[in-house]
Amino acid sequence: MAGTGWVMAEMTGLDEIRAQFDRLADRNVASLFMGAALRKAAKPALKALKEITPKGPTGNLQKSSHITVRNYWQQGMAAAFIEHKTTKKGNHSSILEHGTKPRFTKTRFASSFNKRLRFEINQKKVTKSGKNKGKVRFTTSPKYPRAFFKSAKKDQKVSLGRGPALNLVSRAYLIALPEIKSVLERELTAALAKAVARCGFA
Repeated sequence: MAGTGWVMAEMTGLDEIRAQFDRLADRNVASLFMGAALRKAAKPALKALKEITPKGPTGNLQKSSHITVRNYWQQGMAAAFIEHKTTKKGNHSSILEHGTKPRFTKTRFASSFNKRLRFEINQKKVTKSGKNKGKVRFTTSPKYPRAFFKSAKKDQKVSLGRGPALNLVSRAYLIALPEIKSVLERELTAALAKAVARCGFA
């Protein structure tokens, strides 16, 4: 989660509500209801994250978008994050989020071929004469970007280039910020009322 989430706990302009949460008699109740309110407030950011996340050939990264709520029980606090799960579906999220340095393959071949994404590789000579005589061009079925195959000269590696930082999470947060603020105030006010009914003030 580190580096991929965006904290949704800032309560700018909501100091009074925050103070009321601090006065609750039970820290656990305060954290519980605050976390529930933050989860609802994070939904506009989650929607924005899904919309701006590149779908790719499988759509797995987009599907891995989710909200995580952390409860800090002793402090009576909570925080919400939008992120891509770092599982098989979203294990490449940090590459898109933060970008990469120039990358190269370990061998002279680069391919998207795996157990779940199989495809045909075809080779064809570019020309029969001239400077490029004998050179081979590889194509895939299905075509790029659904599949790809690259090769380098013998004893060389394939350059995968430099990956730009897309900053998906922070962009999604900023896109949804006006709606987040509106939802956050409403949901925190409702959550506070429920928490007071549950445990009262200290």
